[in-house]
Amino acid sequence: MTLLIVNLHDKNASSEVQTLDWALFDEAGERQQGNYQVALESFDIAGKVGEQMSCLLIVPAHQVLIAQVQVPTKQRRHLQKFLPFLVEEVIAEPIEDMHLVLSHLAADGTAEVLAVNHSKMKSWLDQCDQLNIAPHWLTPATSVITCAPDELVVYLDENEVLIKSARVSLKAPVSNLPSLIELIAADKDTQPGLSQVSLVSTQAYAEKQATQLNALQSQFESEGKSVVLEISPSLFDYLCEQVCHQILKPANPNFVNLLTAAYQPTLKRNSLGSWRLLGYAAAVCVGLQILFNVGIGLYLENKGRAVEQQVIQRYRELFPQDGKIVDVKIQMRNHLEQALEFDSETDFLQLMGVVGYQIQAMNQPQSLQIQQVRYDERQNSLMLDIDVRQIQQLDQFKQELSEQGLAVTILSATEEQQWVKGRLRIDREA
Repeated sequence: MTLLIVNLHDKNASSEVQTLDWALFDEAGERQQGNYQVALESFDIAGKVGEQMSCLLIVPAHQVLIAQVQVPTKQRRHLQKFLPFLVEEVIAEPIEDMHLVLSHLAADGTAEVLAVNHSKMKSWLDQCDQLNIAPHWLTPATSVITCAPDELVVYLDENEVLIKSARVSLKAPVSNLPSLIELIAADKDTQPGLSQVSLVSTQAYAEKQATQLNALQSQFESEGKSVVLEISPSLFDYLCEQVCHQILKPANPNFVNLLTAAYQPTLKRNSLGSWRLLGYAAAVCVGLQILFNVGIGLYLENKGRAVEQQVIQRYRELFPQDGKIVDVKIQMRNHLEQALEFDSETDFLQLMGVVGYQIQAMNQPQSLQIQQVRYDERQNSLMLDIDVRQIQQLDQFKQELSEQGLAVTILSATEEQQWVKGRLRIDREA
C-alpha cells in the first residue's frame, strides 16, 4: 500500500495562488516522489499511484480551533450529545456552523475538541475533488506531531513555530516564540508534568538564529528538563516523518481525523474501475428490466384470468341450462345463431341475439356495459340494465335496436359518479 501525503498552504496574499507540498511513500516508508510549493492547478497525481493507496491531507493548523472543556462525570457516557453545549461556551463562532471532533478525553474529564467551520470543511473537500484525490484522513499539522505525556515538542523555522504537548497544540508566527514560551512556563497545569523537550529546527533557522536557539535550549535545561535538538529539512519533511511512523506500522494512527461520518469523500476510480462500475450498472439495469417484464407478464396473466372468470359467470347467468362450458366465445356464438333462427316461441333468445349483435356492432366495451338482464315470460319482454358514459349513448342504443324491429322503452336513466345507469324494456313490435 502506498501513502500519499498532501500539505495545503494558505493562499499567497500577493498572488492569490494556493500551493501545496506532496510526497509519495512506499510500504517501507521510503519516499518515492514529491515536491514543494506546487500550485493546486499544476498538481497531477494521475498515473503515479495505483488503486491501493492511502491519502492524508494536512490542513493549516490556524484554521482549526482547539477547545479544552471539562466534562462532568454524568455526561461522559453521552459525550457526543452534550459536546456542542460544552464547546459553545469556549468558542466565539456559532456552534451550529462548526464541525466538532473529539481529540481525546483525559481521566480527569478534560476533553480536547477540534472545531472547524462547515464551510471550510466543504472548501477543503472541494479542493480534493479538484486535485482528484479522496483522503482517508484530514487533520491539522499540530495533530500529526506525536509526543510523550511528559514531552514538549517545539518546531522552529524561519516563518512559524509549532508547539505540541499532551495538553497544548499551538501554531503561530515565529516572532511570537518568546511570548508562547512564557505562556507555557506560566501554565501550572502543563509545566509540572514536562520533563523533556524536543527542539526541532530547520538548518536555515539553526544557522541564522543560533543564538536564540541556544538560549531557548539553555532556558529549558535550567528548568531541569532534558532537551534533544533535531534538524529537519522542512516542516513538511518533519510532518511526513511523523505520519509514516504512525500510519506505516501495525498500530492505528493516533492523530485526529476530521473526516467523520458527516464528511466522507468519494474515492476516485481509475478508467478501468469506471468501466467496471458502468458494467455493474448495466447489469443491474438489465436485471431490473427482466424483473419488470416478468412482473408485467404475471400481472396481465392474472388480470386475464379474472376477466375470463367474469365472462364465464355472466354466461352462466344468461344460460344456466349449459352445464359444461368449454369455450365461451364459440358457445355464445352458437346461441346467437340459434336465436336468430328460432320462431316466435323463442322470443328470449331472439331478443338476446339482436341485443348482443347490436352491442357487438357498436364496439364500445369501455363505455357501454350490461349489468343485468331479466326476461318477463308473461309479457315476452326483455328488461336490460345498462351503464353508459353519456345519455346520448343510451339514446343511440335505443335507436339502433328500434331499427332492428324492436320496441324499446327507456324506463329510467340516472347519473351516478361517471356513469349513466339506464333501464330499458325491449319488446317485439306488434
